[in-house]
Order: sequence, then structure tokens, then C-alpha cells
Amino acid sequence: MKYMKKTILAFVMIFTIPHVTWARPKAVILFRHGEEPKDKSSNHLSETGYLRAQLLPQLFETNSVLKKLGLPVALFAAGAKNKNKSIRSIETLVPLSLVLKIPINDRFIRDDFHNMTNEINNNPDYDDQVVVVTWTHKILKDIAEDVGLKKAPTYPSGQFDRIWVITFDGGKKGQKAVLQDLPQQLLPGDSKK
Repeated sequence: MKYMKKTILAFVMIFTIPHVTWARPKAVILFRHGEEPKDKSSNHLSETGYLRAQLLPQLFETNSVLKKLGLPVALFAAGAKNKNKSIRSIETLVPLSLVLKIPINDRFIRDDFHNMTNEINNNPDYDDQVVVVTWTHKILKDIAEDVGLKKAPTYPSGQFDRIWVITFDGGKKGQKAVLQDLPQQLLPGDSKK
């Protein structure tokens, strides 16, 4: 009888204690928004930035690493705090959004990236999927660390032509995150390696 009470108690505890499930994307791909205009008062992309944005969807067909990972299921871009703030991150993802028919999640503003990465890390819809994030270069290091990278490098301020691909060894929470820093090679003058 004593054994049966312990068994029942253990059974009740197992099925009443909330289970924690971890979601982990297969990959988080980080892009800096496209080029800025010389006029610093503009919150839009430059002509070159728009061209880069138009070519961004090609990366998922031409870049061997991205091809192997598959197409993204979610697109995140830094939202504008108000109508006078930059929307370059959003503009950078518009062509990719149109091609993939995936809406851009821009509800997180520039400095609210912790809530965005929390959603990426814990949303079961992204488990074993590819997620794309486009943000300002100053925050990319923090985003990379928030999604699991132990120590991310600083994204160079003068570069717009890199892809940061973060993958997870085995895919589950707590496993090692690995960064690949790859060239986009979309425009003349882009980095070759």
C-alpha cells in the first residue's frame, strides 16, 4: 500500500508540474540593414541600399550555406520608434518578404531587441527553422549573444555586405552556438571572403 501511494504521488507530480519545452531555431541569420544615404537626416535606404535589398532574396538561391539551411519562416526588422526614425531595416527586408510571402515582424524597436530574441529563442513555431533578423550594426553583436553565441564580434561600422549565420550544435537549448561570417557578394565591391 505504501509503495502504491508513492507511485501515485510520483505520477501526480510528473503530470501536474509544468513541463518546460525549449524551442531553438535551426539557424538565426543576421543582416545589417542596407546602405544609408549621405544625407544623415533621411531615415530611408540609399539607392545602393535599395539595390542590395532587391538582391537579398538571391542569397537563398546562390549562397551554399543558406541553400543548405532552407528558406526562413520568420523575418524580423527593427521597428521605427516614431515616424522620424529609421525604417532602413524594414526596407531591407521588403523584397525578401514579398518573394517568400512572409510578413516582416517590426513590432520590436531598435533597443527592444531583448524581447525579440526572447521570442526567437522560445517560440515553438521557430523550432528547427530558419529565422532572419535585420537590425542596425551596433546591436547585431548583442542580438547574436542573446540568441546563444557566447562572444560575438563587433559588426564593422562601414560594412553592409556581410551575413552572420548562427547555427546550433544539435539544435536544443544550451547547446553550442556557432557563427559563420559570410560575404553577401551581391554588389560590385562587396567582400569576396
